[in-house]
Amino acid sequence: MEKVSNDNSKRKRRKKKSKPKLRMADLCAGTGAFSLGFESTGLVDIVYINDFDISSKIIYDRNFNHELTLGDLNEIKIEDIPPHDILTSGFPCQPFSISGRRKGFDDSRTNVLLRLFDIMKYHKPKCVVLENVKNLLTHNEGKSFDTIRTNLKDCGYHTSYKVLNTVDVTGIPLLIND
Repeated sequence: MEKVSNDNSKRKRRKKKSKPKLRMADLCAGTGAFSLGFESTGLVDIVYINDFDISSKIIYDRNFNHELTLGDLNEIKIEDIPPHDILTSGFPCQPFSISGRRKGFDDSRTNVLLRLFDIMKYHKPKCVVLENVKNLLTHNEGKSFDTIRTNLKDCGYHTSYKVLNTVDVTGIPLLIND
């Protein structure tokens, strides 16, 4: 019996070049929702994670293979944050939340947001994803949100936004009716 081969089998298989992964910095990371979401795509390497809360660090470090840097973002040198393509942050919501005092930019915790703008200007990530509370849109008759959007534009970013309901996106918390 004569062996017949297909011409395609003689061709050398071309190796697919894998694209380099995008580098991500997750600031004010909490327990790692952004880290988990982006890392699960397989397209992202997380190069820096930060939060100031020890409880968040303990939970984060138990769930990820990279360690969260504990510290106040305002005290971390911007140049010590590695270069990154994606910046994510859930900046402090208490100044804007209906559950808080609603002091907005008169609350010292908003300094973290101003620090984020400095980080964006220095590192120029390709993409920025910020998270906060629903009331941010209407706080101070919408002026707080306008200020944030203006600062993002000044940093060179186009903005789009959407209010998401966690239960619709994740199923958590799931309410069970008796």
